[in-house]
Amino acid sequence: MKPAPPPAPPGACAKASVMNMTNLMIGWPRERKRPASGFAGVRRSAQRLQRGRGKLRQLNRRSTGPDTTPGRIRPQDKPSAPSMTGRDLIRRAGRLCGGLVRKTWRQSVPVATLALGSNLGERAAMLDRAEAAFADLPATVLAASSRHVTPALLPPGAPPDWNIAYLNSVVQIDTELSPLALLDGIKGIEHALGRRPGPRWSPRLIDIDILAYGDAVITTERLTIPHPEIAARLFVLRPWSEIDPGWRHPVTGVSVEEMLSVLEAERA
Repeated sequence: MKPAPPPAPPGACAKASVMNMTNLMIGWPRERKRPASGFAGVRRSAQRLQRGRGKLRQLNRRSTGPDTTPGRIRPQDKPSAPSMTGRDLIRRAGRLCGGLVRKTWRQSVPVATLALGSNLGERAAMLDRAEAAFADLPATVLAASSRHVTPALLPPGAPPDWNIAYLNSVVQIDTELSPLALLDGIKGIEHALGRRPGPRWSPRLIDIDILAYGDAVITTERLTIPHPEIAARLFVLRPWSEIDPGWRHPVTGVSVEEMLSVLEAERA
């Protein structure tokens, strides 16, 4: 005959009973099994998921069934927030993500740098009208340099009446237009201010060039960005250095200030 086991310490039975009841309530097994791996683990997870869905369906049926208990409030009678289907959740997430994308895009819109020049008529008034017209693109002028009087850039053998000094400036604008759309808008502004097609290097009422569009590098038949003559034009680099001397050429890596120093040393 086997000897009787030693008596349990005080409170051990009550503690074991509480643990057993807790396991039964929350559905945990008394002894955890080692998680299966591979296909068996996937199958076991799917089975647990199906059992959980079945229990939820049973609870829903019970909550919506007849209940005649006096004074008892059924779950469907309790005030609660309107339920959301999966489609509603997807729509809400799409709106949130869309707003974030729009906000991020707005913050990442590149700054376009433009060169303005005029050597006919009221030059200062013409530049003022050009800057005011940017609002119709639409675009917002972020910075504008002072106006610089510079000699006309002429080829050899140009007519003497072409030798009229320009009034130049550089402005930076914020716009959501693409580079080509911006080019079309600028051409429209030039035409509205009275510019008509003429020989290259001839005097102009207004001349607007796109110098840079953020860090974009574009080469097409209609447009080259950055402007290929930036590093060789003092009437561009001097006003540009007033508003953004640290801009760097995305291909050469040279800043506006550095290009200006090199060009001024060559022209000295």
